[in-house]
Amino acid sequence: GFRGIERTLAARPRRASRGAALAKGEPKPQTIDARLVAVLVVALALAYAAASALATGPGAIHEDMAEAYVWGSHFEWGYYKHPPLWAWIGGGWFRFMPRTALSFALLCAANLALGLAGCWRLIGRFAGGDERPAAFLLLLVTPLYGFSAFVFNANSIFICLWPWTAWAFVRAMDEPGPASAALFGLFAGLDMMAKYYAVVLLLALAPALLAHPNGRRWLVSPWPYLATLVGAAVFAPHVAWLARTGFLPFHYFGGESGHAVGFSLAAAGRLFLGDLALLAPVILVVLIAGWRSLAALPGRARERWSDPRFRVLVVIELTPFLLTLVFGLIFRLKLSTNWTLGVFPLIPLVLLELAPPARRARLAWVTAALAITVAAVGIVAAPLTRATSTEAKDIEPRRQAVADAVALWRARTAAPLAVVGGSETYGDAAGFYAPSRPSVFIRFDPRISPWIDVSRLPQTGLLALCPANDAKCIAGARRYATSQTSWTPFDLPPLRRASSRTPSDYAYVVAVTPPLGQAITRP
Repeated sequence: GFRGIERTLAARPRRASRGAALAKGEPKPQTIDARLVAVLVVALALAYAAASALATGPGAIHEDMAEAYVWGSHFEWGYYKHPPLWAWIGGGWFRFMPRTALSFALLCAANLALGLAGCWRLIGRFAGGDERPAAFLLLLVTPLYGFSAFVFNANSIFICLWPWTAWAFVRAMDEPGPASAALFGLFAGLDMMAKYYAVVLLLALAPALLAHPNGRRWLVSPWPYLATLVGAAVFAPHVAWLARTGFLPFHYFGGESGHAVGFSLAAAGRLFLGDLALLAPVILVVLIAGWRSLAALPGRARERWSDPRFRVLVVIELTPFLLTLVFGLIFRLKLSTNWTLGVFPLIPLVLLELAPPARRARLAWVTAALAITVAAVGIVAAPLTRATSTEAKDIEPRRQAVADAVALWRARTAAPLAVVGGSETYGDAAGFYAPSRPSVFIRFDPRISPWIDVSRLPQTGLLALCPANDAKCIAGARRYATSQTSWTPFDLPPLRRASSRTPSDYAYVVAVTPPLGQAITRP
């Protein structure tokens, strides 16, 4: 039984973590089997996926997820907002999976599970015994590794990437050599191929490198050059794409930056308080476990800070968040907790290191039970939360609007639907939900939709779906209209009447431009 597993694990000889990761001698055996932890992670990820898909209900998937599908359906070395990696993953996933909310939720579950595997490896570089599963399981009581992970976009990809990058960095310091340097360079390159926010994350490793006992020796070795070469090789095709396209994402960044100073200060304050709220369950659990000895906290902090491994741990954990605030204020950005989804894999371990050692072992079992409880409550509450949401994304009838637009196309022509266009939200939704997997003409702009050959639109035709109050979208549809284009307005009720602010109806305009010579009229 389980006690037999415990006795076997306790009797089995264990190696110290590589590179003197613990700096405390031989680690104590774990009383929680890593395989049980893995089973718990997979079970929770799948349960969250099912609840996420159920919560979507008759609504549409998140617009960022539809965007990932649309972009990734066409292989490019970059897209007009971001580098390509996360879109490639989204598009590649749906080469094999049906286009449903459940399929996307399963992709999010895979991203979460792989990220948590990286967290386990990263935590193992600093902790052993029961402290390792305790620190790991504490991650599962935060929304960051719960429902917040179930929107797949350029931010949530770091739930997976960042722990593995930090692990590869520490490994490269602990075990200098060509293999570890190349692995770190590979992950650094993949980070940059996901989102430029990776610059902040990678800069945060500089003080960690200086804090590491081997850091300065590593800097004067050949391995930083090898890591840089590998990372540059991974990122180079995107750089070439940037030069070829006139640095399109930089224009997008320019539109997202330069807010008023007061606005950016308020956004930074909301980010700080928001992340504090997201981490509150972890903080509370550790405080409750060690509340009787809070008076000794300053002394424990000084004692732990004298350990260089602890200093590396703290720097890796806190510097990305602090640099996010700094860069947000420098560029006057609209910061959001979405940006920092993946940057806290070590915060439970930092807190546990400050807790009384005698209480850490019990925390592993308590936290496992708490993680299951939190997940169960969240899974039950998720559909109810969306059902009462007043946010536009939760009450817009996007799926029905797409279905009605496709029906109008079929009523006008027997030609297959090859190209859809519209506002980003509705155009991307049409790309995901239209049965024929059409290409999306984003905002009717060929610069940001390079897969659309406008010279062939007379042969392929075009279906445009615009909100009736979106003048830019309608003007874009008119640019590609022909004498055969039909314009049809229609209204749809919201998915639910959530409040007095809920619109009475959503109004749309559909423009059907059939291929030349293909127009028909059906009763």
